[in-house]
Amino acid sequence: MTSGKYPDDFEFITAMQNAKARAEDLDRFNRAQAGLETGDGNRHNNKDKDKALIAGRRSSDLTQLTALDRALEDPAYAQAYWELVDTLNKYESATSAVISQEQADIAEMEADAGRLPDGTIVFKDGNGDVFTADGKRIDPDTAAGVRWPKNAPSWEEYQQRKKELEELRRYQIDVIGRVRDRINDPENPPSKDDLERWREELQKKAPQILRREVDSAPESPDLSATDKKFDVEGPPI
Repeated sequence: MTSGKYPDDFEFITAMQNAKARAEDLDRFNRAQAGLETGDGNRHNNKDKDKALIAGRRSSDLTQLTALDRALEDPAYAQAYWELVDTLNKYESATSAVISQEQADIAEMEADAGRLPDGTIVFKDGNGDVFTADGKRIDPDTAAGVRWPKNAPSWEEYQQRKKELEELRRYQIDVIGRVRDRINDPENPPSKDDLERWREELQKKAPQILRREVDSAPESPDLSATDKKFDVEGPPI
């Protein structure tokens, strides 16, 4: 079941593809700014960086620094920026994982649901009423002929999972996608206040099921501004 904002799978898939493209653009941008290769085998947090190449590019092409390059020369700004990037990456990864799990759970529920003679899946609520997956109520005479598998999921359980999935998708597009868009613009970098506000927003607006996933995840290596610190002749990496 989708909201009016996301009326069909085509629009959702398109939005997801755009969000993925934004993330890939940011990765390529960060590596290109560092003077590194941008092939599929590289990642923006690769530790094997050619410092000599970076310094040479920086010293020979100072006029090509972007507004983001210049902003990141401020240690306080750089710390806020990389803390946001790390938080964004963490929540983005967790969101993708939880969405995949929710989709798998919903598919399992549908496989275990009751079925009409024509194969339409149906669910029964706590009052005994029967509904199709899209919410159409089945008349009692037809519902009486439904054969229910053992441990068939209830209508309430199914609806809860669909609601959780919709919340995750909305968060992925409206919160994660919007932040990706803003930090992906090298000539219009956000303010330090924006960076700090967005980092807090990523955490506070995360659906409850996603917060549980993030809280239970093992600690990732520290990729704070200290780890990304660069010399005056080297660009942000």
